[in-house]
Amino acid sequence: MEFMGRAHYTNCLILGSDSKGLFLSVLFLFRVGHPPRFVPWSEINATTYRFLFLPFVRLRLQRDPSISLWLTKRLATALAAESHGHLSV
Repeated sequence: MEFMGRAHYTNCLILGSDSKGLFLSVLFLFRVGHPPRFVPWSEINATTYRFLFLPFVRLRLQRDPSISLWLTKRLATALAAESHGHLSV
């Protein structure tokens, strides 16, 4: 389950990570107005929350804290593993 702002991107958001940062893209059918993005780890803050007993991680951009991406803890942990220590959840 992925939320960015008020938008719900379940099953159409493509996420990737490496030691440099986070890659975001939307499936081809929904890509109009949503170009792929790269965000360096130095621009991201992660905070863990619980909602209805389920763990979530909120990624916020330092440049614009009003922009946040909500991820399941499982997905955030997988991205953190690929970040080689740059993202901790």
